[in-house]
Amino acid sequence: MPAAPPPVVGATLPQPISVPSAPYPEAALAGGLEASVLLEVAVSTTGEVTRVGVVESAGPDFDAGAMAALRGARFKPGTDDAGAPVATVILYRYRYTLARVASVSVQGHVRLADDSPVSGVPLKIVGATGEVRFATTSDAGQFRFADLADGVWTLVLEAPPLATVTTALNVTAGTVTEAELRTQIITAESGDVPGEVVVIEGRAISSELSERTLRAEDIAFLPGTNGDVVKVVQNLPGVARPPLGTGNLIIRGSAPEDSAAFLDGSRIPVVFHFGGLTTVINGGLLDEVSFVPGNASARYGRFLGGMVELGTRDEAPVGQHGNVQVDLYQATLFAESAIAPDAGLTLSLRRSYADAVLVPVFAAIPDFDIQAPRFFDIQTRGQARAGATRLEAMLMLSDDTFALIGEEDGAVEVGLSTNFWRGRVSALTDLSAGWTNELRLSTGYDAQEFLFDTTGTARETTIAIALREELALPVADGRQWGWRLGLDIDSGPQEFLYDVPAFGPREEGGAFRFAPAAYAEATAQLGPVRLIPGLRADALVLDSDYAKVAVDPRLSARWSVSDITAVRIGVGRYSQFPTVRQLLPDGDGNPDLHAASALQTSVGLDQDLFGVVRVELTGFYNDLSDLVVGREDRIAFFTGPPVAGPQDTGEYANDGTGRVYGGELLVRLDTPTTLALLSFTASRSTRVKRPGDEEVLFPYDQPVVLSAIASQKLPKDWRIGARVRYGLGNPYTPVTNRVYDMASRTFIPLYDDTVSDRLPDFFSLDVRVDKRWVQTWGEFSLYLDVQNATNAQNVEVQSWSYDYVEADPVTGLPIFPTFGLEAKW
Repeated sequence: MPAAPPPVVGATLPQPISVPSAPYPEAALAGGLEASVLLEVAVSTTGEVTRVGVVESAGPDFDAGAMAALRGARFKPGTDDAGAPVATVILYRYRYTLARVASVSVQGHVRLADDSPVSGVPLKIVGATGEVRFATTSDAGQFRFADLADGVWTLVLEAPPLATVTTALNVTAGTVTEAELRTQIITAESGDVPGEVVVIEGRAISSELSERTLRAEDIAFLPGTNGDVVKVVQNLPGVARPPLGTGNLIIRGSAPEDSAAFLDGSRIPVVFHFGGLTTVINGGLLDEVSFVPGNASARYGRFLGGMVELGTRDEAPVGQHGNVQVDLYQATLFAESAIAPDAGLTLSLRRSYADAVLVPVFAAIPDFDIQAPRFFDIQTRGQARAGATRLEAMLMLSDDTFALIGEEDGAVEVGLSTNFWRGRVSALTDLSAGWTNELRLSTGYDAQEFLFDTTGTARETTIAIALREELALPVADGRQWGWRLGLDIDSGPQEFLYDVPAFGPREEGGAFRFAPAAYAEATAQLGPVRLIPGLRADALVLDSDYAKVAVDPRLSARWSVSDITAVRIGVGRYSQFPTVRQLLPDGDGNPDLHAASALQTSVGLDQDLFGVVRVELTGFYNDLSDLVVGREDRIAFFTGPPVAGPQDTGEYANDGTGRVYGGELLVRLDTPTTLALLSFTASRSTRVKRPGDEEVLFPYDQPVVLSAIASQKLPKDWRIGARVRYGLGNPYTPVTNRVYDMASRTFIPLYDDTVSDRLPDFFSLDVRVDKRWVQTWGEFSLYLDVQNATNAQNVEVQSWSYDYVEADPVTGLPIFPTFGLEAKW
């Protein structure tokens, strides 16, 4: 035995409070053998065991049991000479004696579908009081837990690339509960469809071949995210910076309305609240956040650009968990609890109060009383398991409001509101032979309204009814072929009213839309090459006798050149039907319109370096055709009022074309203490409105976007981070002259013939500092997140003086500090 370390004056070593009993090895018990294992144990400042290693071995069976027991032990933490808790590494001898033989409470095996045992897999079992015990499977796949209290315990296997398994067991004194766990190896390829990012976890069944994973606990500390795990998407290649920090996703040179957001496969109207401060759904509900800038699976459609999908956790909560977060602008409550074995409830509430905090700032602006963006969201969810089926019911609501109120009459001069709700039921069933079935039915209501100058109103409302039915078989358990077959139905009545005199004549109408889609996708694993051919057929039927069909073939492939190198390619067609407004004759629409399309192609290379660095390089080219153009003098949501410059005021037609091409680079350093991302995008996005017209820059074209972000863990649970962003400004059409209109007594600008100027470059530095305290009940943390720390005056929109003689640009947010606290349990 090594010599004991010399004593430290005034300091204390950790003292054991509770050490679980390890099951006695059966062969040793039968032979009457006793043993002891000397362990090196790392104890945190809160008394938790963070690491266990063997110093003196007594044999594999004795060692494994002793290590599992110490992983679940609790200590009174050691202290320094000032009496403050410190992290400590100690030697601890665990003894097996025949006079103290622990009673086995739960035992069983972990096996794959072909009955082969799975060895060396860590397991944990959680009691109703939150007590946690650990075990590791033997070479035969066997595990045992001893001396468990009577009651319900939840056994959890969570060890990627194995599929997660959770089961509830009833433990009774004097009996041994048998548990047989079946799992499968999930093929978690990385980097197959160029550019997809799984921010939290990869899907168990996935045909998206470009998955990148980041730890959720690290994402929450990245600067500029305010702890929101979804906002990390804004720092990835392919995403341009939205003007005024609106939170809109501008993906590979496409307008925000040409990309899509999904929640578990069902379309939702927005991802972020006003200002992009936070996501419309609490991150605690999410299991994965998938970002696909191009070449998405045939499972998804009805868009031309990229997509983001928020994926919720399939399994019911285990135990009781939650958090409360409060900062200068919003407060959040999240709580989840198991209510029975394999059943649980989840609740999330969030409310902003930026409208109250920012009143003194906006009070300095003359003539208007600005009501800062106010938002709230609610999610409630119930989950249960019935045999092989996981059942779920969920309700979510989101509401955002912003207003400019005149000081004299109190009337709303400019107002904007967006709100939606969704209710859904789901059934996810494990079928025989590895097949799964996903059935989701949702309904909801979407509304957005724009008020202008007390006389104008624009409004769009939708009653959304959606159904997804999908059968899937992953490539796993030695299978070379996988399949995905599904129906994706989106329907419901839509109505619109555009009555804003300053932006064109009044338009009003509505229709019931029925948009069914069928898709099929195969996955073939042919040695080091994975091929994913897919086909999707979309239709749009209106009760105004409109009916059109679009068929989109797609293909993705990945070649694993070696364990650290892979090549990706993707090619496919993507279709997007015109809006109801563009189709109805009542609103100057054109019923002869058909779907616009994008032919997306991409090629990528992934390279791992030194075990901690990953480099991903992607080139892409998107060819756009049959784009709907015309009526640019009319008001539209998402993009806001028409862009300044020459406008196409002709009737709607499928005359537009476009090109988007460029390259993306992502370099990621990921170590236990450091997470750093370098993201670079160089691209060009152009459009031709009508045949014979000049090719011009698209308003969302940003040729260079650079983002560097890093977060570093420090001793004593401190963490610091910084983010630097740089980008070339958006293009715009300058004013070359003006005329005075005697009738309206206003100046009318005369614009250049083409988009010939660009806004100044954008630069921003964000910093973040966190401090965490871990307690026996959970943890508590404080953070300071400062966006635009240098107070850079970045021009977001080019505006002009009343007579159009001088430029009067609109700048973005000044320095924007957020101080907050969070408690987790």
